[in-house]
Amino acid sequence: ACMLDVDAVVICLDSQPERWAAFQARNRAALENLRSVGVICDVLSGVDGADLHRQGLAGLQRLHDNGLIDLTNASTSSMSWGSLGTAASHRVLWKKAAVVNRPLLVFEDSACLDPSLHVALTDLLSDRPLTARGWDIVHLGWNLDTDVVCSCPGMH
Repeated sequence: ACMLDVDAVVICLDSQPERWAAFQARNRAALENLRSVGVICDVLSGVDGADLHRQGLAGLQRLHDNGLIDLTNASTSSMSWGSLGTAASHRVLWKKAAVVNRPLLVFEDSACLDPSLHVALTDLLSDRPLTARGWDIVHLGWNLDTDVVCSCPGMH
């Protein structure tokens, strides 16, 4: 079998370890299949929206200063604190992937993975690097209840 040179991370809050356990149980077959091609999932301690809420304006200002939100945009005010924490967690991982310059799979702890995900990833990643295709991000799924929208000028 082709071994993939990719890291994988599951975003999970420290305050909710039961969600990591549920992710592992729900996705047991997919995780075993990913391991068979060399992909091991680590856990990232997610940014807790409740902590941002407690920080109030200082937390929002930090997100703004890091380019995560635009405080001059009215849509930012409609985002929940949880959504802001999720967005901040993804931002941490995007920066990590850019620094190490290698593919990074990012899963949220609520994700349901297809057991054949390893096959699709092998097809996608084995013949040439994503950057050789001009791709910076590949979104593998959908979310119908999100209020986080990504705008990344200069990214493909």
